[in-house]
Order: sequence, then structure tokens, then C-alpha cells
Amino acid sequence: MLDAGQPFEGQVELIEPLGSQHLLWLRSCEHLICAVLPGQPVLQAGDRQHFGFDARRLHWFDAEGLRVE
Repeated sequence: MLDAGQPFEGQVELIEPLGSQHLLWLRSCEHLICAVLPGQPVLQAGDRQHFGFDARRLHWFDAEGLRVE
């Protein structure tokens, strides 16, 4: 299980450009995670990287796509 705020390793599956931001889809164990990145990331699909995040800025969703409070 991923712990909020703790660094983890993941493999980049897809990068979607959205103008000044990019959606980064990465897989860590059985988890598929989407992150919004500013600017032009230097990552590409297939890259393995260590990532971290600010737990205060997370949004969780259930299997139906509804936000979990």
C-alpha cells in the first residue's frame, strides 16, 4: 500500500500534454496513479522513477470514479 506523503517508485505508463501542464500516469505495484505536472517533464513512457507527493493535496476516488472524502 502507498503511504501518503512517502516516496515511492513507479513506472511511467503515459504522459498526456495539456498545454502548460501534463498528466503523468504511473504504476506502482498494483496502483495506477495520475499526477498533474507543470511545464515540460523530461520523463517518457517506460521510465522508472522515484516520486513523492504532498499528502495535503491528494484527491482519492473509488472504483466508480466518485471522490472519497
